[in-house]
Amino acid sequence: MTILRIDARELSRLSAWCANLTGKQDKLTAIAATAGVMAARDRLARDVFPRIAGGPTAWTRRGLRYWRADRTRQADRRGMGSGLMVAAVGWNYGDNDPTDPGFSAGFGRMGVPSGRYMQLLAAGGTREPKSTEIKLYRSGLLSKGQFITPQSGWDKINTQGNVKGSEYKRILSRLKVDVDPGSTQATTGPGSRRRTARKRAATDYFPMRDSSGRIRFIAQRIGDSPSGASGKGKPGRPLTVGYKRGFFPVLHVIKQAPRYEAKINIHQIAWAAYTAAFPIAFDRALKAELGQLARV
Repeated sequence: MTILRIDARELSRLSAWCANLTGKQDKLTAIAATAGVMAARDRLARDVFPRIAGGPTAWTRRGLRYWRADRTRQADRRGMGSGLMVAAVGWNYGDNDPTDPGFSAGFGRMGVPSGRYMQLLAAGGTREPKSTEIKLYRSGLLSKGQFITPQSGWDKINTQGNVKGSEYKRILSRLKVDVDPGSTQATTGPGSRRRTARKRAATDYFPMRDSSGRIRFIAQRIGDSPSGASGKGKPGRPLTVGYKRGFFPVLHVIKQAPRYEAKINIHQIAWAAYTAAFPIAFDRALKAELGQLARV
């Protein structure tokens, strides 16, 4: 999130003097600053979205927002100055307060995927744990400081190089982590055990461990299913749910956070659009205010 601070040097001396004379300088500044961040949002959409590998997702497009200029007490509480005029533009982190430091690069706070992804694209650095990794920490399957990274070539990776949240949820369910009501693991009722078995056999994931018991990767079962019936009613034959006999590593466990290089100077793009639009919008609002005063 880019916080755009109002700078009177962007205005001509005559415009600043006339605005002060009207007694409406705050109002005019707010109008111009809002126009500036709207222009910055439009420029970011035009310049940044085409440069995202695989194209932006709908979630990333919707995440690009602007906040109208306002004097906010939130700014005072966060030490940004008394009565500070704040306008903001960027990708939403799930908080409607644009003065929240979590919007700025370098604070490392988790937010919605679009905010985290765009921050890494703009500033680079190591990413924070995903919600899936946090749940794996809590379950004890992963230790803090470990991360998961998708296997190249996995058919669940989309054009942006990401795995959908629904697939992560399926993996957690198969690993018996954070199972939500309504999942196949919670199915009950006549015939439910057989339906659950078929679902698990169709797409099943399991952790592959080394000799010390540490998880090396999470694998998906692939290949042919076992032939014949289960061991129910057949002494000496193991009871199975038709698991496939092969496997394919899909999520590797690594010991350090993935690191990304800065690729797009998002702040520079936003600031250039803002500084171009702000004085023009201020002069337009000033002329409208002077015209209104002349008619009084």
